[in-house]
Amino acid sequence: MGDSRTEGDGRLELDDLGGIIDRSTSLDAPPSHQAEVLEGVEGPSFAERLETAGVAPWVRRHRVVLASVTAVVVLAATGLTAVVWTRPAPEDTVMAAVVVDSQPSGTMPVPSSGGIMSFDYTLTPERPSDRFRVLGMEGPGIRASSAASPGGTNTSTGAIVSTVSVVPECDDPAVTKPAVDSYRLKVERTNALGHVLDGVVAVPSSTSAQWPNQVLAACLQQWLRERVTTESVTVTSDPSTFSFLIDTRLHNDMTSDLIANLFAQGSSIHSQQQSLVIAKMDSTRLPLRFVVDDCTRALWEFGQDAFTGQQTDGMSLYVSYTDSAISDRFGQGVVGVKWDRATQRKLISTIAAICAGVPAVTAKVVSSRQAVDPAFEANGASRGLEPTIMLRSTLEVRTSATHVRLSDTLSPEDVANGTPPMVRTAADDVHNGRAVITMDWLTSCTNQSNPPPVQLALSSGGRVWPARITVDSNVLANAYKAACPGLSDLDLQNLQWNVSSPLTTGVATDS
Repeated sequence: MGDSRTEGDGRLELDDLGGIIDRSTSLDAPPSHQAEVLEGVEGPSFAERLETAGVAPWVRRHRVVLASVTAVVVLAATGLTAVVWTRPAPEDTVMAAVVVDSQPSGTMPVPSSGGIMSFDYTLTPERPSDRFRVLGMEGPGIRASSAASPGGTNTSTGAIVSTVSVVPECDDPAVTKPAVDSYRLKVERTNALGHVLDGVVAVPSSTSAQWPNQVLAACLQQWLRERVTTESVTVTSDPSTFSFLIDTRLHNDMTSDLIANLFAQGSSIHSQQQSLVIAKMDSTRLPLRFVVDDCTRALWEFGQDAFTGQQTDGMSLYVSYTDSAISDRFGQGVVGVKWDRATQRKLISTIAAICAGVPAVTAKVVSSRQAVDPAFEANGASRGLEPTIMLRSTLEVRTSATHVRLSDTLSPEDVANGTPPMVRTAADDVHNGRAVITMDWLTSCTNQSNPPPVQLALSSGGRVWPARITVDSNVLANAYKAACPGLSDLDLQNLQWNVSSPLTTGVATDS
């Protein structure tokens, strides 16, 4: 009972009982070789086209070579997969370290004569397996830097102490307004595998170095050195007041006015305290007046270079900027006043002429003890010495002068400002080359004092010469110890008393 469908059309023919007629194709039967029909039932198959084109015969002739190539391609793909699977992890570029100041809080970078600033940092790895080496520093206004670690690395912690040296770059516009976090240490890190990598580590904002201010200060000082120049210098004297004048003209090529503060004081000559303005972009006359305090050893002590300490033909002026935005960060700088050798020789001869004929003088303490004078001791309280004690000493003065007066070393400006003396004024005529003077000196057991300096006025032939001595005596030191039982020999040594010979308690006299 079948139908008239064309044989092989892919559909099943069933008999009356539902069985498959033999000539029909079963779904489980192997596929026909006439697969990949491209042009209907009557068109050639894809396989027939390969035969006709000669591709299939070529493949059969070269099947061994093709099998080898296929194997190589499969192996290469497998190897590439293995390489990708076994590639090492990316290099860790994080510089994990902690940086702190090596020096006590408040310590500033140490400048050298060449403008190089140095500061010590301690760098500790956060990962124990890392080791670091500090190479230098980078940031605004830094031209060059280096680092040295003479102590090496701590083997247990990996910590390293390095002295970082910086050379400022003052032509960098960023030097005037840098940020603290702009400065970083340049480092070299070696990890546990021995891999070496360069990088940077931030400098803590709490560092005492404060590099923005320090670099600016170095540059401002460099500009002062280069842009404030000496045009002329003349030296004149006033022997009646034991003073001399250095009349200077300076040219300020900077865009800010400067204030010269003449507060420097030597041991035998002092400059009168005053403030003088050095005008910007102009020439300014500065009359610098000095007074001799001690004609017995008058020395020009203002010619030392402020940075090297070497003696020069000239002097240093300490100046500040009138611009508070700069002066608050910069503080004081130094301007060098320069003159030639002829001017230097004239200055030395002027000082010698002022002090010509000064009488010789020596003094020693004969006795010393504590005394009481409430009215005079009130001076000590007003000067911050509480509780105040008064030590009364007898001085024997040997001199060729005819009269000796002893007083405090207060300057005329101090006296004019009402500063009370700590040494009472006393005087005596000289007989047979000897004068005896009582010296009352105020001090304290809690605010201990250095040996007291005193001013002498030596009269002879209608003229009075200044002289200054420091009363550093075992006799006075013993009286000080007797008045202050807690005062030790070591305390006195730290206060610059000459206690090289043993001191005894109680009152004594010099031999």
